[in-house]
Amino acid sequence: MKLKNTDMVLQSMQRIEYLQHAVEMLDQISRMIYDDDRHKTVDEGNLRRLLIDKELAEWRTVSMWGLTLSDAERDRVKAAVHQRFMRDDMHVASWFNGGVLPTSWLQADEEAFREMAKKAFGPTPS
Repeated sequence: MKLKNTDMVLQSMQRIEYLQHAVEMLDQISRMIYDDDRHKTVDEGNLRRLLIDKELAEWRTVSMWGLTLSDAERDRVKAAVHQRFMRDDMHVASWFNGGVLPTSWLQADEEAFREMAKKAFGPTPS
């Protein structure tokens, strides 16, 4: 059976949902144990980081194969990528500072970047 580009995107999106659910469950379990006894230390080791790394690898796959889709399908992929990485509760300051969150940040820079991202990830003009 030959896989199509849409199949590749759909399979990666399914794996992303599974991995996001796994991270959510790990967080819930950690909270439950901590809430049960605040004196206990919850050590996830590197499990959470490994799950997130796998999710990010799947997002790269979705982005790569998403480029090969029709305009309408590509717009859906761009919207999903934008939602995951550019939500309102995320800040881009660390992206401009080598991964370190600076002590001060110009809101104008953030707004300018978000406007560029909105145009880049918005629907393809008809």
